Amino acid sequence: MLRLKDASIRFKLNVLTNSATVIALLVAGVVVIVNDLQMIRASKVEQLTSLATAIGHSSTAALEFMDQHTAKQLLESFESQKSVEHAFLVDEHRNFFASYPESARKVFSATNLQEGIQFSGDKFLDVTLPIKRAGEVVGFIQVRSNLDDLNAQFQRVSMILGGVLISSLFVSGLLSKWLQRAFPSPLMALVGTMRRVSADGNYALRVNVQGRDEFGVLCGGFNSMLSQIESARGELQAAHDNLELRVEQRTAELVKAKNAAEAASRAKSEFLAKMSHEIRTPMTAILGYSECLLDPTINDGDRRNAVSTVCRNGQHLLAVINDILDLSKIEAGKMTVERIATPLLPILDDVGSLLRQRSIDKSLQFAIELGSPIPTTIETDGTRLRQILLNLLGNSIKFTDSGFVSLQVRVAKSASPQLSRMEFIIKDSGIGMTAEQLSRLFQAFSQGDDSMNRRFGGTGLGLAISRGFARMLGGDISVESESGTGSTFTVSIEVGDISKMPMVQTLAPVSAVVPTENKPGTDGLKLRVLVVEDGPDNQRLLNFILSKAGAAVTIRENGLLGMETALEARDHGEPFDVIISDMQMPVMDGYEATTKLRQAGYTGPIVALTAHAMADDCQKCLNAGCDDYATKPINKPKLLQLIHDFAERGPNAKWLNWQPPQAVNAVSNDI
Repeated sequence: MLRLKDASIRFKLNVLTNSATVIALLVAGVVVIVNDLQMIRASKVEQLTSLATAIGHSSTAALEFMDQHTAKQLLESFESQKSVEHAFLVDEHRNFFASYPESARKVFSATNLQEGIQFSGDKFLDVTLPIKRAGEVVGFIQVRSNLDDLNAQFQRVSMILGGVLISSLFVSGLLSKWLQRAFPSPLMALVGTMRRVSADGNYALRVNVQGRDEFGVLCGGFNSMLSQIESARGELQAAHDNLELRVEQRTAELVKAKNAAEAASRAKSEFLAKMSHEIRTPMTAILGYSECLLDPTINDGDRRNAVSTVCRNGQHLLAVINDILDLSKIEAGKMTVERIATPLLPILDDVGSLLRQRSIDKSLQFAIELGSPIPTTIETDGTRLRQILLNLLGNSIKFTDSGFVSLQVRVAKSASPQLSRMEFIIKDSGIGMTAEQLSRLFQAFSQGDDSMNRRFGGTGLGLAISRGFARMLGGDISVESESGTGSTFTVSIEVGDISKMPMVQTLAPVSAVVPTENKPGTDGLKLRVLVVEDGPDNQRLLNFILSKAGAAVTIRENGLLGMETALEARDHGEPFDVIISDMQMPVMDGYEATTKLRQAGYTGPIVALTAHAMADDCQKCLNAGCDDYATKPINKPKLLQLIHDFAERGPNAKWLNWQPPQAVNAVSNDI
């Protein structure tokens, strides 16, 4: 049998047009039939319901006075409805009272008396309605009608559809014949030219293009292909003549690619070596001092010193990991920044407060100055701007042994007042850099050279991250430096329209002592807290932190047990004040458990505790139904304050009738 792909164009056109016609008509016919049947069925139901309601209303007195004769007369009203098979009147206890016709009494069954409208396949329609008087049920009326008229209507519509289908196939055949005459001519011309080119190898032949339709485009494309082949043959001959030169060029390219691959391999090795050093160095201190803490003979002073060292190196290790994550997100294009109204002066005050003490410790002059009046509020991401300034000023203090470090803030010139720019100029009198060091300054894990890394420490990620943030904020970072005379870094960012913002001329003096945050209300948490966490060590840590703060802690090791415990406590009238739930757990994870709690109507505060700190992961917690989230490692003061704040709010009614997915706007934190 001839396969369709090997058949002629005429046969394929015929199959295409007829198939499309049949499918379209069948779909339209089915839609029409289904719609008509639904309308007829609805009309049948409405008609029978109205008639049953009217007769049932008239039968109220007959049922109350047990007048079966009157009831039978009323039921005989169905005699005009040829489709009605039988009708019954029963009392309020579902006992038989009257029937139409009289012979139908023998088929009466109280068990079949189901109130409402029911179809028995495609044969019968049963309507059973209560008969009420003064709001009380005094009986029921049941009417059964056959569906012969619906079936007859279905047969008529099907016959009409068949006739339309046959007529349309006839018209489709005529159209197919016309298309068969219109298409083959340009195709045959194209096939003939193709065969001549294949047989003779004469690429100068061309097809006579007729019309601008798809066949005309096809013929034109074939002619263009012949021209390209003819041109390529000439180029091939020329390339053959210069083969030796091209081989040399390719060899040079391969050498270049080989050098690039070797450089990439060295960069990878350097990356692994530096990361190994940066991670193992604090880990050495953490593990070493942890072992010291196990020594029962250690005195209290040495014990406090060991604990302080473990905490300090743990914070350093966390900073290294955060820097690597920031850089990887920037390079992968996954990092996002905000463009919101941000007070500028608190950022400058915070940066000055954090860094001034470090400059005092090194006997450096430290100043924040204004190069021009600056706005009080700008449109940017305050967190990222603060991080940039801390990185650059921290580097300047680290690489400056004597002299000064300064930050000058000014409004830069801009072509558009609606898109203003600001510059933050960091100057120092430190060691400076050579031209070679400047050329690779913003590369990740680079600090000018290895000797600087050994002398000053650090991962070399800060400048790469800062430049990435500056560019995401619509600006960049430039640098000028000479070896031995210091460096000047200029950060520029877009800050939106500042034409209507209040401007300041001077800055208030900055305190040299970093303020500590002391939020009230977290030392005596008289709360019931449910902790859902599968890790035994984290269970003990959270139990210790919360119990020491005064909370009554209940611990469950997976989401299923946590969900059951929370619902049981709520149902007994003793709901937990706050639920803290890990999101990655066996049996049932925190996402599923939170979703099911919200679906069950649980409105109490739920705080996600997760080691995933990406924006998408945090939003996933909120979408699952959490009120907020806290990231690991655990920040004790912030966690306690978060629990206290949510406990004060009480149950949150916004989670009633919750259905996922639903993004929730919550204030994020950096626990």
